[in-house]
Amino acid sequence: MRIGCATWLLGADRLLDAVRAACDAGLTAVSFGFAPQERLSADEMKELARIVENHDLLATMHTAVGQKGDTEWPKVLQQRLALIREWHEETGRLACITFDPGSYMEGDVREFDLVRSAEILRATAETFVPLGVRVGIENGYWCLNTVERLKEFSEKAGPKVGMLLDIGHVNICSKLNGLDPAEYIGSGPLEIIEVHVHNNNGQKDEHLPIGEGNLDLQRTFTALKARGFDNIATLENTDFDTAQKAAESWRRCAGIFREGWG
Repeated sequence: MRIGCATWLLGADRLLDAVRAACDAGLTAVSFGFAPQERLSADEMKELARIVENHDLLATMHTAVGQKGDTEWPKVLQQRLALIREWHEETGRLACITFDPGSYMEGDVREFDLVRSAEILRATAETFVPLGVRVGIENGYWCLNTVERLKEFSEKAGPKVGMLLDIGHVNICSKLNGLDPAEYIGSGPLEIIEVHVHNNNGQKDEHLPIGEGNLDLQRTFTALKARGFDNIATLENTDFDTAQKAAESWRRCAGIFREGWG
């Protein structure tokens, strides 16, 4: 298993700083919130390729399905996916692409756009899975938060689509709605292709470092091991002022994760 970090937590325009900080922290994976070409110059892209190769990093990309009715986002998403495919074909370093669920507003309530989300992930999987890149959707604390809802999505999206398991979101559902984390992780129909690792106090999405908050990390690990999880665990805790602070936090959290995982 590889431990990585969410590079966007250092700021969208500090991608190279975040990747260097990940290396300083001893991590072996990085997660992008966009295609690197969207932010980096040609020379910076060469530097990214050098760092990735020298440190044997794998990458994941996390993006969004978008809100129903947004006519511009689908164009942006298609351009982003084309760029990330180009980057992977050049480097071979992309492990998976994951999506925030699509949504729409029903009065004051945010609803899950099941049909559109399934269509976009199914189409993305058809393109990327043959290239060795997995595709998955992230569970939210507001949607895909029961095994039954995961099954409903899986039936629409098809067998090539997996799941980004956000354990912070699971903790919120556990504390607010009585969700059993072990049952949710163990019985879900989707392959877990990546895990977002952060903590909270069970009331809101605080993105605290593991070691803080009230997530039962050991029980979560037990459930993940029972599923045979051996992919990428991405640290997604808090924002940082400097790359040095990011590296220190990622190094500390990775140590907690490795010790707990055993």
